[in-house]
Amino acid sequence: MLRGFLCFTLSRILATGLLAAIIAGPGMAEESFAARSARMKREHEQRAKQMQKEFDAVQKKQDSVVSKAKTSSSSVTASAVARFNSSVAPRPEVCFDAFLRTARQAKSFQEILPFLPADQREHYEREQKLHDPRKARERQARYQQEGQLDEEQIRHLTAPPYENGLRFYQTLAQKVNQFVAAKVQGEKANLDITIHIDETINGVRFTKSTATVGMIVEGDYWRFESFKEGQVAER
Repeated sequence: MLRGFLCFTLSRILATGLLAAIIAGPGMAEESFAARSARMKREHEQRAKQMQKEFDAVQKKQDSVVSKAKTSSSSVTASAVARFNSSVAPRPEVCFDAFLRTARQAKSFQEILPFLPADQREHYEREQKLHDPRKARERQARYQQEGQLDEEQIRHLTAPPYENGLRFYQTLAQKVNQFVAAKVQGEKANLDITIHIDETINGVRFTKSTATVGMIVEGDYWRFESFKEGQVAER
């Protein structure tokens, strides 16, 4: 409806200007139309350049946040965490947003690892090194023969840790709906968010709930530490 209104208004403006030009003479009508076309073209190009400039600025900021997470994670260990510098650290919700965008698009778990605390990164790296595909296939065959687990449970118990990690964090990231508020206490922060759900309780279907995300500082960056669903559900 808005598009129709704009088209109608623009038509009225053009028609009025054209009528005035025709009354004044054919030479003026041609000159007025050409001038108007040139002006509209210039305005369109200026708007396009401004929109591109704003997009590039936002993209540059987002890329900087992601790059900071990856660079910082390579130099921070669980035993020697760099001192927190709040003057250069992004806000925890900014770091969480960078984690979400990366997790949703990640093709490998290595892309997500930099956004996790050092102890969790070391855990995944250690378990991945210990994973033996041959033994995993043997366990898979045994579980299938026993018939006590479904295929999804067997897959989780026998898949490489990196595969499970990628699937877990991507599923979690897809559930997140909106950021609500951040509560920072020293080197820890809790983010209140809303998430997508699909649950039926007493015959009523609920599609949204709350959750709390725990973030922890390492160096000058906030890492994703924990996720806890709340008790409030909405239709």
